[in-house]
Amino acid sequence: MEELRQLVKLLEEQGKGSGGALLNLTDTTNLETKVYLLIKDQANISEDEIIQQLYGGSKGSSAFKMLKSRVKRKLYNQLNFLNIDSTITYSKSLVEEIRCNALLNEALILDNHEFAHLREKLTLQALKIAKLAELSSHVVRALEILRLNSSFRIFDRKRFYELSEEIQKYRQLSAVEEEARDLYLRIMVEIRVGVKNRIDHAEFIIKGVNKLFAFWQQTNSSPIYSYYYVGKSAALEALGSVTDHIKHLNDSAQLFYNGKISPLYFFYHRNQFGLTYAYLKNKQFAEGFDVAEKLKKQLELSSINWFAHMENYFLLATHSHNYGKAKEILVEVLSNSKLKSTPQTAQDRWYLYYQFYILTTATDLGFTLNYKPLVIMQDKNGYNVWYLILEFIHVLKSLDVELITRNVERLRKYVAKHFGAASDPRTRLFLKLLLIAGHEYSNVKTCRRKSRYLFQKLRQTPFAGDAYAEVEIIPYEHLWEHVLLSIGSSTQLWKNSVNSSI
Repeated sequence: MEELRQLVKLLEEQGKGSGGALLNLTDTTNLETKVYLLIKDQANISEDEIIQQLYGGSKGSSAFKMLKSRVKRKLYNQLNFLNIDSTITYSKSLVEEIRCNALLNEALILDNHEFAHLREKLTLQALKIAKLAELSSHVVRALEILRLNSSFRIFDRKRFYELSEEIQKYRQLSAVEEEARDLYLRIMVEIRVGVKNRIDHAEFIIKGVNKLFAFWQQTNSSPIYSYYYVGKSAALEALGSVTDHIKHLNDSAQLFYNGKISPLYFFYHRNQFGLTYAYLKNKQFAEGFDVAEKLKKQLELSSINWFAHMENYFLLATHSHNYGKAKEILVEVLSNSKLKSTPQTAQDRWYLYYQFYILTTATDLGFTLNYKPLVIMQDKNGYNVWYLILEFIHVLKSLDVELITRNVERLRKYVAKHFGAASDPRTRLFLKLLLIAGHEYSNVKTCRRKSRYLFQKLRQTPFAGDAYAEVEIIPYEHLWEHVLLSIGSSTQLWKNSVNSSI
């Protein structure tokens, strides 16, 4: 009860007007609340429209400027009351850091001899969180507040020197973590700037990653391991070292199992997600299926992570020619009502997976996907290529001379504009194969002969690195054989039709 009395006393003495620091959403007559509700209910409402509804004309623009400033300030104040546990927006370590900051800020406000006990209580709570979450700089902040209390409030000499010693230890750890973080950020910027830049700075990247590992060995700090983990993963992906990346992911998972890394700084599901993808790229399909099936059981059926994981699972199936499994995955995903809640680009990709499965297997899934991609069609990179490929193959099957001629010219211009020497070599080769098919659609033997050199070159060309990101929906080699079979069967049907008419 004494704690409540002290807080009431403090707010009465210094908190006058604090009740107006937040929006009162129950008072719908208040202009501030009206602004909030208008924006909430009409996401695209303009400022002029709000002024019109609040003041009945443009003369209220000056008053609205002041009103808008007050509303913004109160909304920022309310950020302190967000339910940060109920969203995937924040990492677990960030959630603990936000909690710790809130407690430390409250403790700093209680900078008065009269409230020393309350200040001590809040700081000890923050210190507990900071140590468990390995927030070394926050540990230092908390210890410094406690030391200040020992020196100026409760005059405890022994405790003062004990806290001083502990502060020194955590300051040293914090300094190493800061150095590691600086190095990590430099590594990441050199990797992400571009392909040529990462090649030019490859030596720095490799040495930097090794230094991060040495920092972790020196400190056993989970934050430092997270820098090393992400930095090395990005470096290995960028440099195309898939086998080494698989080892890195498995080694990290083992450290996590052994309790060497805090779960606040190691996202096990994300690690297994990356491992599935790495096995896919390395054509280790059996290992990939093993990880994929286990991870699927661990993810919530309605989560975005589940849908993202099922994409890798589907690609494992198509690349290993396991179309029975591919069908099973498609049916499971497309019948999940939560698919409509995923990002538009993800829905577009599932549309393409569905279409290519139907195209290459001629198998009925038992339902038709009535959906039009919205984002992929507007893009000129990535999965837009697959949309173009899909359209072109359907055009070839039509045997419509005028339509094929138009699409060959369209594809030729697309390749010239978007697939120069620096682009994904496998996609460039496959698009050139499609151009041959467009010219020789009426004679499969000629098409096969003229495409032999490019096809052999395609087979010898490895998958592109992360610079081009997407793994092929259907391996181009498999898809090309399907194109040739389609041309052969379509041509035969056309010849039979011509002969019967004669």
